[in-house]
Amino acid sequence: MMCEGSRDVAASSIVNGFIAITGVAIGPCKRVESANEYQEWSLMFKEANSTLVDREWRIAEVCQRLEHDFEVLGVTAIENRLQDGVPETIEKIRKAGINFWMLTGDKQNTAIQIALSCNFISPEPNGQLLLIDGKAQNEVCRSLGRVLLTMRITSSEPKDVAFVVDGWALEIALKHYRKAFTELAILSRTAICCRVTPSQKAQLVELLKSCDYRTLAIGDGGNDVRMIQQADIGVGISGREGLQTARASDYSIGRISGTSLFNSVSLMASNVFCTSVPVLVSVLDKDLSEVTVMQHPQILFYCQTGRLLNPSTFSGWFGRSLFHAIVVFVITIHAYAYEKSEMEELSVVALSRCIWLQAFVVALETNSFTILQLLAIWGNFVAFYVINWIFSTFPASGTFTIMSTTILLDNYASGMGPVIALKYFRYTYRPSKINTLQQAE
Repeated sequence: MMCEGSRDVAASSIVNGFIAITGVAIGPCKRVESANEYQEWSLMFKEANSTLVDREWRIAEVCQRLEHDFEVLGVTAIENRLQDGVPETIEKIRKAGINFWMLTGDKQNTAIQIALSCNFISPEPNGQLLLIDGKAQNEVCRSLGRVLLTMRITSSEPKDVAFVVDGWALEIALKHYRKAFTELAILSRTAICCRVTPSQKAQLVELLKSCDYRTLAIGDGGNDVRMIQQADIGVGISGREGLQTARASDYSIGRISGTSLFNSVSLMASNVFCTSVPVLVSVLDKDLSEVTVMQHPQILFYCQTGRLLNPSTFSGWFGRSLFHAIVVFVITIHAYAYEKSEMEELSVVALSRCIWLQAFVVALETNSFTILQLLAIWGNFVAFYVINWIFSTFPASGTFTIMSTTILLDNYASGMGPVIALKYFRYTYRPSKINTLQQAE
């Protein structure tokens, strides 16, 4: 029998140590059972499996009868690895006032370790984790009352208080002490429900919805389908556990992995200086001089009717940007089509094309140049090459000799040629009223 490491199996300190470090420990265990004991258990399992009421809970209850007094034969650890940024994201969402409930089939120790690793709960002394347990009704009643009293006292304190409950105690609480558990749900910002069945997950979502909460459920396995369907918004993660949740959810996402083509410094510098500054300075641009506008005041009607910004002009700019993106991609790939290249080389080549194109596009669309505009457009353009050329002379910079290769690569005008031709055609054969006045000036 293979059994996940938990308090039921943890007769060895090694098992507990693995659980504390990695979150999950599995291993072969042994327990000698007589033929009569197995026959009795088998009949109980068949009866639970054929029942029409609370089937999942009864099966779990019968299986629980086997999970005790194990002799651990061996143990191995499985690392629960989180995607980058998960702890920081959960922490920020919690600070925004959004409550988190972790509903899992994992056992208690595993669930707590995962919750700690992803900032779901805070460790001592900043946080406090309360336990609701018990196999009998009176035990659950005392435990639930103690936790509820603590929650009432600490609700006004800044301390992060959460509670953990297993499926056995949860079933009793929902059936016999639903009012008290509902009050606890309202007071709690964080909860861990472990060893819960799919139907219990759906019941908890329904309980929270009855408290006037808007619920969002996220799951990745077939046992999360009912929970996702019960929530106001269901998100299914398509991954190793199949596509059941993805098909039953309102939104489906996958695990996205990858890297940015540009390093963070180049991307930040491009957005701050090479992109935003020329655009901001463009507010000084004038389509027509004040004298021309005063002589032809009817031109203002041309602007008021939305001729300068409408779906047609937006589509034109979108098409131009798509064309430029294709040009940058093709030139970058073609530059190193038959050579070995590093990511830094491709990023500098692609970024230099972007800088070049945006400088010429802004210059081409500018009607009246001032000293400030010229500095913003061409000063950024020259500064980009000078700074990157200096950095590429240092072998440790990661861009060694890249700029010398970039300058000598394919013709830059391939991205602007069709745009210039189209602009010439429009000005010559289909000029607007503003274009006609501009030519007269």
